[in-house]
Amino acid sequence: MAYIDKQVVNGYNEYINAAVDDMGTQMDVGLLVLDAGQSYTFELPDKEIAIDLLEGEVTFAYAGKTVEASRKDVFHEEAYCLLAPRATKIEITAKSHAELYVQDTLNEKDYEPVMYTPETVQTQHAGSNNELMGCMKREIKTFFDLDNAPFSNMVLGEVLNYPGKWSSYPPHHHPQPEVYFHRFDYPDGFGALMDEKRQQRLQALGEIRRKIVAPLAAFREETKDADAKAVMTSVYRFLLTQQIDQNLKAYAITLEDAGEFSLALAQEQIWDCLMQSLDDVALALSDRIVSAKLLLDV
Repeated sequence: MAYIDKQVVNGYNEYINAAVDDMGTQMDVGLLVLDAGQSYTFELPDKEIAIDLLEGEVTFAYAGKTVEASRKDVFHEEAYCLLAPRATKIEITAKSHAELYVQDTLNEKDYEPVMYTPETVQTQHAGSNNELMGCMKREIKTFFDLDNAPFSNMVLGEVLNYPGKWSSYPPHHHPQPEVYFHRFDYPDGFGALMDEKRQQRLQALGEIRRKIVAPLAAFREETKDADAKAVMTSVYRFLLTQQIDQNLKAYAITLEDAGEFSLALAQEQIWDCLMQSLDDVALALSDRIVSAKLLLDV
């Protein structure tokens, strides 16, 4: 499994080249980017091809047919997707800025090209019954697979995911390889396909996060609307809970063993200075209700 993130330019942007390394997909995969007035031609002698319009307005010309297609984006309008057999000449002409997902693979079968349109997209509303408390809610939009295109060696569709939801649950299998090509309606969005090893890493990071966040959340609740004495007492307990005193002592011993005696002494003084500061704040502010900003100012 590999993640590919590249700078997209005008023309055909190659993501996977099966002749070099198909990454287990058995396909070529790319993104075609055109500006208004530009054209691009595909004619693969031994490979079938699928072209999915992601956004823009284009004209498909193939097998003596012409199809006008337009789409605002993948989030608000359904797709036009052309599936064509080997040796089919396809010319795509853009009437506006357009981006099209392209995949192709070897296939000796000959068949009539098929244009899947917004009216023919098959949509499955997965998780619509609030399964797993809505965690698997998504819209699965299938253009073609073995059920409606048994002559093809590929499968292609789009999945509209909602923020924070799981995309591939429950576990399932396709006879054909898949490529996950992510697009986001917000620039800070991200998607990730997790195998078992990555899931274990994520779980480990989650456990670290819980260990860090839980005491901080408890501290925040404990000091909410509290006076200075109570807050300083909570700070002291928090530091002990996190074993800051023991960690400083252990670090001081490590420094002593390394011959860094002045630095070792400084670690002991850090704790003493910190305790003195807590006492000073508690004495100065006493029963005054303090905010985080006030503590920072002090």
